Amino acid sequence: MGQCADELPFLIELGDAELGAILVSCEKGGGKTHQLQVMVDSAIILNKPSQLQVAILTFKPDEWQTWQNSPKRHKHLQGVFAWHDPYAECLLQNLVELAEARREAEKPGADVLLILDDLYFIEALSYEAQVNLHWLLEYGSQSSIWLIGAINAHQVRDFRYWVDPFRTRIVGQVKRLENHEILSMKKGSGTETFEPAMFRTWLGNGWRTYRLPLLGH
Repeated sequence: MGQCADELPFLIELGDAELGAILVSCEKGGGKTHQLQVMVDSAIILNKPSQLQVAILTFKPDEWQTWQNSPKRHKHLQGVFAWHDPYAECLLQNLVELAEARREAEKPGADVLLILDDLYFIEALSYEAQVNLHWLLEYGSQSSIWLIGAINAHQVRDFRYWVDPFRTRIVGQVKRLENHEILSMKKGSGTETFEPAMFRTWLGNGWRTYRLPLLGH
């Protein structure tokens, strides 16, 4: 995830279905995509391709070009797709079918990390694909399909249908109180004064604050 004030790394271990889908949000330019990329990089370093596969839906595929061109990362990568790419809808359908197969027969296989870079463009998907995605947000973690999304803080009021299913929230600088409370689901997290690349998340008994590292560190 990042580095705490004591210079130790802050980790979230996927494996607990109660984490559910994870949402990253802050003001524009605050480091949302950087946070997603740090999480993907860390997951790839810590897991073999047989243990973890990654798929990415993004408005800007070029921001993920490094992952497509890196031989080490490529073994983990199912693909980087624009929201409007027809294969994005096939991907979501395949993941729903995989989740259902795992729920019914405990089908083994690698965990899947699905990155949703900028939920603002989610309506570029067809209605059927949106239904599949919403189902994965609710139930994917029960079948080891982990969704991590990002959205600009000023858009959350108009996207409550998509924001609300995310059980775990990672919040950077958010200036407006109403948006802050929607995102953090708690009062008093105090991120309005955060600098870019600083984030905070609730751990059940308190807030954990950290700063993003450079990629590859």
